[in-house]
Amino acid sequence: MISPPVRIQSVNLSPKHYSNTVRKLLYTMAMLCALPIAAIAEPYTFLEAVAENGDGMFALLRRFDLPPTGCNQDAFRSINSLSAKQPLKAGTKYKVPVLIYTYNGKSIRSTIGIKDLELAKQIQSYNRSRVKSGQQKKQYEKSKVLWVPYEYVLCDQAGPTKSAPAEAVLVSANTSENVIVTPPAESTGIKEKVKKSGYSIFGEKYSTVDRKDDKLKGKVFYLVSGHGGPDPGAIGKKRDNSLCEDEYAYDVVLRLARNIITHGGVPYVIVRDPDDGIRDEEFLSCDKDELVWGDQAIPLNQIKRLRQRSDAINKLVKENKSKGTADQYCIVIHVDSRHEETQTDLFFYHQKNSRKSSRLTKDMRATVEKNYKRNGRTREYKGAILTRDLHMLREVDVPTVYIELGNIQHSFDQKRVLQSRNRQALANWFSEGIVSSLKR
Repeated sequence: MISPPVRIQSVNLSPKHYSNTVRKLLYTMAMLCALPIAAIAEPYTFLEAVAENGDGMFALLRRFDLPPTGCNQDAFRSINSLSAKQPLKAGTKYKVPVLIYTYNGKSIRSTIGIKDLELAKQIQSYNRSRVKSGQQKKQYEKSKVLWVPYEYVLCDQAGPTKSAPAEAVLVSANTSENVIVTPPAESTGIKEKVKKSGYSIFGEKYSTVDRKDDKLKGKVFYLVSGHGGPDPGAIGKKRDNSLCEDEYAYDVVLRLARNIITHGGVPYVIVRDPDDGIRDEEFLSCDKDELVWGDQAIPLNQIKRLRQRSDAINKLVKENKSKGTADQYCIVIHVDSRHEETQTDLFFYHQKNSRKSSRLTKDMRATVEKNYKRNGRTREYKGAILTRDLHMLREVDVPTVYIELGNIQHSFDQKRVLQSRNRQALANWFSEGIVSSLKR
């Protein structure tokens, strides 16, 4: 450690002539010199966890609610001295990119040396969630143990560089050009005679949409595909191809949006890719150029990312409500990630205290079960309906349904999203369930 230059003056070296300030300074310097360098290098340690059978890096990150962003992946490999393709060993203890500080009893900001109040609140929320999950036994105020996700304080927060116009999906039915405009209030009317419109967001092949009926007329839907931008979400593998959760969830969302338009509804696609429409390929290329409604770059920080989405939705909800649109809903779509041997049926979460959320979720689940039987599947559909304290269920101001499409690590579940006809089937089943539930 290089000390700063100090100007030396001629002084009486007897301790009784030192001022209190000089005496304290000399004492502090002596104590620092006596400490090992490692003891003063960093004010934190890393959280440690033991890998279980079947655990990969993503599973270990997910266990502590850490998204598998590039930053978290790089940090995990670095602090554990792992190569890019080196697997984890069951029963081995690994460091997790969560910094452990000794809470000073005053504030989070003074404990870790930050001034950002919003960031401190995010750190507090993360610690509260770890207590709820059972990973921490006591709140940090009592235990004096504060967990700080690495990405909150040590990751580059820069968003994607590409940008694209913030298009709204839909629109009145008289939009004939291949440009999507902000949807007008229902009171402006829709020309029922016009049956087709062009929507560039769906890509050239699927841009033309047939208007079949008005079963969802007057209803607005906010459709959210999980992750995006700097966070691809869970990543599966198939024949050396990376399967990024955000790409497959987005493709299902676009197909669902298109179905909603055919029934006269108004879908808003909240997470948007400027150059990826509906794709029929098996392997969807991963990128980081997604944006959030309003042409917003997606932040790396998980809490900021979620808050950006709920804020965008709630603003639109308020605007549409002021225009007389009362029937508004939100559908969130993810692909789960579990051990490779764990097969899961697609399952649902609903808002705990919302009867409309619960009813819509149950009707959508019932439709999926009905279609399983209709398609002659040999095994029983066992997709669950659950409730959970997830941000998008807690913070969005309209009835919300949260869907997990299956385990992206499991070879059988992968077929559910890899084949385009299956992605279309999912969108069809979801829209069928929505129509069944809301046409009453």
